[in-house]
Amino acid sequence: MQISRKKVFEYLSRCQDEKGGYTGHDIAELAKLLLVSRKALKKRIDGWTLADPSFAGLNYRGTSVVPIT
Repeated sequence: MQISRKKVFEYLSRCQDEKGGYTGHDIAELAKLLLVSRKALKKRIDGWTLADPSFAGLNYRGTSVVPIT
């Protein structure tokens, strides 16, 4: 199955707006929705980040967010 660049960008942009970036948990959730593996999706996002300025503007916050309280 081909991974839709548009759907991925929309989902990650929404995470960016809501949380200031996306995490590995967000990638895992999106991979389930797209019916692909988390590893394949992360690899594709990494490639798009290098090639596409719109993806480069998204902030990857690591595998999970640690609450600061």
